[in-house]
Amino acid sequence: METQMAKGNPPRSQIQEAIAKSRKIMSAIYWDLNAMWHLQQIVAAEPSLEEVELYEMHRAAVRTFLDHAVCYKYAHIFQPTEPFPNVNRSRNWLFQHGWVLFTMCAHSEAFRTTYLEETTFIWDELRKLISANQRSIDVFVRSRDIDWRGPLLTYGQFDLPGILEALGPKLNIGTEHPHHVVQTLDGFLKRPIHAGKAQTNINGLVLKPRPKKQKHPLLRPKTTGPCMGCLCNKNCACHELGGTPDCRDCRCPKVCKCKEPYWVTCFNCGSPKICDCRIESMAGDLIELVEYPTKGTGVRALSHFKAGTIMGEYVGEVLPISWACTDDIYSLAQSGLLSISGTGIPTPGPLAHTTSAHLGNWTRYINHHCDPNCYLESIMIGDRVTTIVKACRDISIFDEITVHYGPGYWISRYCLCGSPKCCQPPPKSM
Repeated sequence: METQMAKGNPPRSQIQEAIAKSRKIMSAIYWDLNAMWHLQQIVAAEPSLEEVELYEMHRAAVRTFLDHAVCYKYAHIFQPTEPFPNVNRSRNWLFQHGWVLFTMCAHSEAFRTTYLEETTFIWDELRKLISANQRSIDVFVRSRDIDWRGPLLTYGQFDLPGILEALGPKLNIGTEHPHHVVQTLDGFLKRPIHAGKAQTNINGLVLKPRPKKQKHPLLRPKTTGPCMGCLCNKNCACHELGGTPDCRDCRCPKVCKCKEPYWVTCFNCGSPKICDCRIESMAGDLIELVEYPTKGTGVRALSHFKAGTIMGEYVGEVLPISWACTDDIYSLAQSGLLSISGTGIPTPGPLAHTTSAHLGNWTRYINHHCDPNCYLESIMIGDRVTTIVKACRDISIFDEITVHYGPGYWISRYCLCGSPKCCQPPPKSM
């Protein structure tokens, strides 16, 4: 039998390595573009001299890269004298994709390095990936208002075909938050809407208006206690708020006789006292909102995330548990101390409802799957209880991010995840 090598084809292992490396480079491209966006925001505000110099250095690298590409594309006009490696790569790219995508990608150091230094085999694999995700890159750059036009404007005076078209007017989507843009299945963009009202991105929990005497249901107590190991044995009124003490004179910490008391501590720093810690995660910068068949709007990863990564915080409007919550789609019952302690001690019940129907962040768009790659965890951090989204296994670039909504969500619904582990599949007749 004729082997792959005899046919002139690379071995399968080499193909797999090239595909894996191209996916890592693709992840680095999104990372670079995101870093460029943040640096651009810093420079537009009150930057330090070092930050301005860093920004100008990156812009100069982009201009130099484009200068060479332009000179060799229009060699009959500019008659280039300096060599430019792999010039056929830019010619083939521009013939297939044009200047807009080339210029956007040129703002990534990973893209420029791959173009100049990598083998043809890896370059071709990367080009296939970029071609398949052209709309994703375009929306990523434009929704963050990264200044990709600036370097091209230099050549506008020469009336160069291709560049003039690239500099033509485009819909401005950079004035909104990037998570206000959903890529639809039919190739359009839309603003996420619920119940006829546009959904708005927020960065933290918002407490619904309440009587002045009512405590914030998710705030951490000012005093330490009680010991989680003996909480279940206490019957005093201090434990009525989901196991969180509400009495400064509570004697529970004083009467604890556990050999190894387990106090409620901050998830981040481990402090038993109130601290300033907050959830910090860049994962939200490296995702996009897209439509999925049968499931609607969902979340797609634009980077690789390791198991255990904190993807983000589930935020929205906090409603006291005594209030009626009519939201049966986005509402999340915030649990007490059960998942904080990890001891298996039953909690008296939920502390509050968090609804993100109108105010929330990207985590509200995470679709359900019966075999998810993430899960929800209730934690104590800083001065309050909150819920985080955490990866339970490695997530690859372009994977859909999913969680399990819980069996209660599917009491009157059918699940369309398609997993062999599906908890509530539709009847076969549907």
